[in-house]
Amino acid sequence: MVGDGGATYAPQALWSARRESVPVVFVVLDNREYGLLKEQARVQGLTKAAAGRSLPMDLDPPLDFGALAASTGVSSTKVTMSATLGATIRAALQRGEASLIHAGLD
Repeated sequence: MVGDGGATYAPQALWSARRESVPVVFVVLDNREYGLLKEQARVQGLTKAAAGRSLPMDLDPPLDFGALAASTGVSSTKVTMSATLGATIRAALQRGEASLIHAGLD
């Protein structure tokens, strides 16, 4: 389980899981921002970059994790309601192959 910002740091994990036939389920929790970095910047008073501009911490336009997974040969599912997340994870685990679940958060 990883946030959308953190998922951008190592997309090659998808390719490696597919190549090595690792039955892992990647769950990307997507709130369309680097939430942890944004909070750290706020706490430390670092919300402005040079020249008074805001630091770019929002992922806009949003990232297409389904397309990213497909580009590595990994299947994906998008969910938007937390009530369906558990069933979606169970179904992915039963397939026994690398897969990605893109969970949109508000």
